[in-house]
Amino acid sequence: MKTLLSAVAFIFFCLNSFAQTAFKYEQVGKFSEGLVRVKQDGKWGYLDTTGKEVISFEYDDAWSFSEGLAPVMKRKKWGFIDKSGTVVIDFHYDDVSAFGFNEGVAFVKQKDQYGLIDKTEKVIVDFFLHDASEFSEGRAAVAINKMQYGIIDREGYRESEMKYFRIGWFAEGLVSVSQWDNEADNLFYGFIDREGNEVIPLKYGFVYDFSEGLAAFRSKEINSFYGFIDKKGNEVIPMQYEKVSPFSEGMAAVKSDFAWGFIDKSGFMSIPPQYDEVGDFHNGLAAFQKNGKWGFINKEGTEVIPAIYEADRFGSAFNEGYAAVMQNGKWGFIDTEGKELIPEAYQETYRLKADKIDISSLGLDEIDFELGLVEVEYNGKWGFVDQLGYVIVPFKFDYAYGFDESAGLAAVEVNEKWGFINTKGETIIPFQYDDADYFYEDLAAVKLNDKYGYINRFGETVIPFQYNYADNFYKGLAAVKLDGREFYIDKNGNEIRK
Repeated sequence: MKTLLSAVAFIFFCLNSFAQTAFKYEQVGKFSEGLVRVKQDGKWGYLDTTGKEVISFEYDDAWSFSEGLAPVMKRKKWGFIDKSGTVVIDFHYDDVSAFGFNEGVAFVKQKDQYGLIDKTEKVIVDFFLHDASEFSEGRAAVAINKMQYGIIDREGYRESEMKYFRIGWFAEGLVSVSQWDNEADNLFYGFIDREGNEVIPLKYGFVYDFSEGLAAFRSKEINSFYGFIDKKGNEVIPMQYEKVSPFSEGMAAVKSDFAWGFIDKSGFMSIPPQYDEVGDFHNGLAAFQKNGKWGFINKEGTEVIPAIYEADRFGSAFNEGYAAVMQNGKWGFIDTEGKELIPEAYQETYRLKADKIDISSLGLDEIDFELGLVEVEYNGKWGFVDQLGYVIVPFKFDYAYGFDESAGLAAVEVNEKWGFINTKGETIIPFQYDDADYFYEDLAAVKLNDKYGYINRFGETVIPFQYNYADNFYKGLAAVKLDGREFYIDKNGNEIRK
């Protein structure tokens, strides 16, 4: 086993600056129309997808861009700016819908009442509404007072009676509504269409709005489970889950036996329940939480981005190729490969210095660079550099062993769990092992539940977990310990006498 290298003395100080400045924001939103709202030193501004701070940090509050405009607040009054930061609608509203403009109109508030305006500030619906949602599919939910919700069209005409306790958002031609039943002393949920017709009876204990042709529901019985119905009200996935989320990209998160997994639209459990929390799939990835840390999986359940972040559910979905994640109490952004979005003010320094280290004095031979990379340590974290010293896999692992040419993988540790990555830093075998070593001759010794066994490069168990200790294979044999005995095994797990 080759000696692991420490490169602390040779990495430029600005690499440490990079690690700090990549995660620098107090709060963040999600990317929308190429920009994202971020908060720094108590003020909000906006970044673009290169990390450039394109709209200065001068607002007391701010929401995402929609239809080219974003709601922002100064001195307790709200207005709208465009993507250049120019004020398009002045600061004279007491509140605005967090969704901003949708379908050319936005709800704004004056003197405790909402009204509807267009982008010229023409008043479409006068200021008499108690509450209002965003427009979707030409309809919006509004309330004239508490527990009296109905739907209006873009011109402000009523399309339903103002009789509902709450209304969701129109999706696929339907919207969820609820009414209070005095006799049952309970709320009941169902669906109406764009004309206010009751399409699916108000008989459920709770429903989500439709997504990809299906809506989650549970019955009116206490402590009932969740299932899914179609637009005709047919139960297509039985009530069997403790919690659920709507379908997104063909997958829905479900909770069963106190753990989260994912089902497809046939109800098949595509990813078994194993996570403490999860997000929805966006851009092909979903956030997951294990042992208090967050990472991202793909639709096969492979951990593409390891669970090393402190993020909660807020901001945990990918939007426009980026997700908000937290480290050391500060927010930043990563792309779908786990690369961090660096604020532009620091990009040039990072590009010229911090992504390259001086390895000339480390005494490295060509043999040390498996697949052209070698593992190095900086400030207690491990990563990989190439023969010129360029940082190829960032310093974010607690420990690391080098790459093996036969498997193309390296063993790395995060939060006391070991997994295997490829040369791009992508997680190929999930972080689930208590110990791990290099791949040798296509097999790696790993420890699970206090026993050692061997896996192949696909993460499949080749030799069962039964040994008290296991060494690497060499010339077809590996030394193992079992019940006080030391002996050799071949690649089929057969005991061999030497």
